[in-house]
Amino acid sequence: MNLGETFAIQEKTVANEPVRVAVVGDFRQNDFKNVICQIRENTEAVYYDSLPLFFQTNGSVVNYDLFFLLASNFGQYLPREISQLYSLQPLAKIIMIAGSLTEGERRTGYVPPDLFRYYWHQWESEALPNFRAFCKHRPSAWELPACSSDEQRILKTLNLPEWKSCCEFQKPPVAKNAQPTVLVIADDTAIRDMLVDSIKQDGIDSETFYPYQVTAMQAKIEALKPAKIILDVSSENLSETLAVVRLLKACSPVTTRLVVLYNGPRSDEIQQLRHAGANRVISKPFF
Repeated sequence: MNLGETFAIQEKTVANEPVRVAVVGDFRQNDFKNVICQIRENTEAVYYDSLPLFFQTNGSVVNYDLFFLLASNFGQYLPREISQLYSLQPLAKIIMIAGSLTEGERRTGYVPPDLFRYYWHQWESEALPNFRAFCKHRPSAWELPACSSDEQRILKTLNLPEWKSCCEFQKPPVAKNAQPTVLVIADDTAIRDMLVDSIKQDGIDSETFYPYQVTAMQAKIEALKPAKIILDVSSENLSETLAVVRLLKACSPVTTRLVVLYNGPRSDEIQQLRHAGANRVISKPFF
């Protein structure tokens, strides 16, 4: 067996090995319900209520590939605990998911350095694509050094096939020989252009509209019968957004999927948007 064959076997073995994951913190808290569901769907994990408990029961006995630190409260993880974790698990990637009670932590509390850190409502749009890629031993933004800039991480994530899949920006299913169409309804020019560019890369036709051109929007939907509608609204008035969602659902074909981009939605707001007709609610900002 030559050296090339040896490396090929090693790479195949690594690709088939499951990722070793440890989840620490408030994994029973409602903010992290979707996070835990996705972790269980993609790999097996070991759960600990706190870092001190992990240090007592495991420490460096098992070398993990990935750590999720779930934080519901301000300053839940002490600097010395983070440093100790780094020293015991030097090869592990450490990811912090911050809950709804920590929204102001960057301004008022301690933010652990050198971590990939996301708010709970950014899980699907940013963390989940990287997690799925990581579990498949594919390149991801998590392979970048901890000192990498936000821009570098964003660009890396946007180039992942998993990103379009998680955010439902991938090619929609359509009837045989039919040309899929995505209708982008947005009042933010930057987000609209980003979505249109992403859709065009897959060779999909797209149309754009301003959210409040009601009559023209209804006529366009009836004519296009889009496979998917992506709605982005910059307004934080939930009542206005719910009204637009109901209108879109009422005048769209039954098979059309409606994806809503909303600014940092709470759990109850996500439920209301889904009840109004949204098939998926994606948090903004994406990063």
